[in-house]
Amino acid sequence: MRNRVVVAMGGYSSERGISLASGQFILDALSNTTFDCIALDLIPSADGSHDHWTATSSDGMALTVDWEGMLIDGKKPDVVLNMVHGSPGEDGWLSQHLDQLQIPHSSCRGPQSQLTFHKAKNNEVAKQHGAHIAPCLLVSSHDDAASLMPRLQNLQLPVFVKPARSGSSYGITRLTDWSDLSQALEVAGKEDDDLLIEQGVSGVELGCGIARLDGELRLLGLTEIVPESDFFDYRAKYEGAAQEITPARIAKQASDDIIAMTRSLYNDMQLKGLCRFDYILPASGKATLIEINSVPGMSPESIVPKQINASDMAMHEFLTLLIQQALTDG
Repeated sequence: MRNRVVVAMGGYSSERGISLASGQFILDALSNTTFDCIALDLIPSADGSHDHWTATSSDGMALTVDWEGMLIDGKKPDVVLNMVHGSPGEDGWLSQHLDQLQIPHSSCRGPQSQLTFHKAKNNEVAKQHGAHIAPCLLVSSHDDAASLMPRLQNLQLPVFVKPARSGSSYGITRLTDWSDLSQALEVAGKEDDDLLIEQGVSGVELGCGIARLDGELRLLGLTEIVPESDFFDYRAKYEGAAQEITPARIAKQASDDIIAMTRSLYNDMQLKGLCRFDYILPASGKATLIEINSVPGMSPESIVPKQINASDMAMHEFLTLLIQQALTDG
């Protein structure tokens, strides 16, 4: 009997469009495999509820969805590939629901997803496990810029003002003048109430994909990111305004150190499934961890698919191993 694989996508955050692109890319890659694939789309509803799902079979037929029991046409999936970026897929809500129903899935457990999605809280825990973190301050979107200034004396421009819980560079401002702080807080506040003001770090931007496959922790690649703009913003990520070079053109010792740190953090923080770790490597010193993505982008323009393409593995082979590992992990 063919395994029933549900690809969850959509959501109601700013990342909905990217999520749909990731989900469709996965469905296309699995189209000629032995899996019975179903597209599950979370559509934003007028009242803001979290249960407006639609399901479509591989032949385009609409299927009924009972979200409470995760039943699609009356049957549970064998495994769920979580491609819902942002809320509610990356913040632990979907993972927790699937865990409670004992449905295997490709992402971290609920508590770990919730932690990694909150950049400030993730930084604190990662720091305890040996990661180098840029100085930062957790503030509220309701804070007045003038009242924050005394707390920002230890940070030097440029700084980044970013939502604590968001992705795809939505809501991020690179701040080079403190007079623009109020506007930056407003931009970030559209994405989240918790905001991070983080010391800017100059250096090489790097993305490191990692997953447990066949029971072994496997680094998918270390990619150097060369954006046309001042940082790896939305245009650079999804509109081709950046060079992405795999493997990264950095010294072997630096590469080995980043790989070792990524492996260590993945294990120590009890992560699961497919993740991507983002770093900045300065001219001297240790690489700085920027964030951990527990549901990394899987669109054609995303880093992880390009890392897989640069390896000796086809996309459908990688996804098959990811599905098999999720079934093994339960």
